[in-house]
Amino acid sequence: MVFTQFLMFFLLRNASWPTLLLAAYFFGGVINHALMLAIHEIAHNQAFGHGVFLPNRLFGIFANLPVGLPASISFRKYHLEHHRYQGVPSKDADLPTELEAKLFCYTGTKLLWIILQPFFYALRPVLVYPKPVTGLEVVNFLIQLAFDALVYKFCGGRVLFYMIGGSLMAMGLHPVAGHFVSEHYMFKKGYETYSYYGCLNWVTFNVGYHMEHHDFPGVPGSKLPLVEEDSGGVLRRPPPAQLVGPGAVRLHHGPRHRAVRPHQAEGSRQARRQRGVPVFRRRRQHRSNRREALCLRPREARLRPRVSGVVFFVFSLPFVKDGIYAKLAE
Repeated sequence: MVFTQFLMFFLLRNASWPTLLLAAYFFGGVINHALMLAIHEIAHNQAFGHGVFLPNRLFGIFANLPVGLPASISFRKYHLEHHRYQGVPSKDADLPTELEAKLFCYTGTKLLWIILQPFFYALRPVLVYPKPVTGLEVVNFLIQLAFDALVYKFCGGRVLFYMIGGSLMAMGLHPVAGHFVSEHYMFKKGYETYSYYGCLNWVTFNVGYHMEHHDFPGVPGSKLPLVEEDSGGVLRRPPPAQLVGPGAVRLHHGPRHRAVRPHQAEGSRQARRQRGVPVFRRRRQHRSNRREALCLRPREARLRPRVSGVVFFVFSLPFVKDGIYAKLAE
């Protein structure tokens, strides 16, 4: 696919703008989207194996070249967190922010949200869950910048637009980009991950088999169709997302239709208890007592609402002249 795009760069040097736009949307965008999903496979070390780090990263940078935007190394850094903390705010960068949910809640704004999906997909991790820049990210950026400069010098700005514009269009309102919505948006209550088994899996490294991918992230995309067959029906899956898969996005499902696990967020009381970290009292107290861990027994936890209810009842008596309190006084 990389060399196919190199050939297209040469053929489209003198193409007209209408031809360039059509080629970028219907051909170059599909190829670049497939390359981004190849980067997804490489992020899981599927190219050279799980025990080989540097060759996988360098191959991902090579596959990144026709995309036009440096994404390979940064994508892996955040995507592995998506698998580990799916649905956890401030950890899962794939989870839309509360601002997105408030702004894009109508049909027209949801359509705009889908068109702008590549920008949210790129900027959300940096804003929600920023991480230090690594050396490989700098290498990825410099190599991509040098490649884009060479394309501009030898092929012109139109080919550079074909390269970058095709990538952006193929991540927005495009049939192959439908998996961004169909993968984790809740179309059936109780299920937060869905699979798509249509023909677009042929050009997307079987990314439609997304529930299988999350169950077995170490299995390459080419083997995901065999996962359910080999499991003997053990996997419990929702109905296939044939109507919500790539190319058939349902606009009445917006950014709010995602399963969220706020109790598993880093620093939450329940998460700290699960890791064995003491949970301290929140109210102000003497410094010497702050180190005492809060460990309520079930009976003590049940008594707290009763005590607060009695206090509220007593303090509300002077402000009630009629009603049940007056009858009790009689």
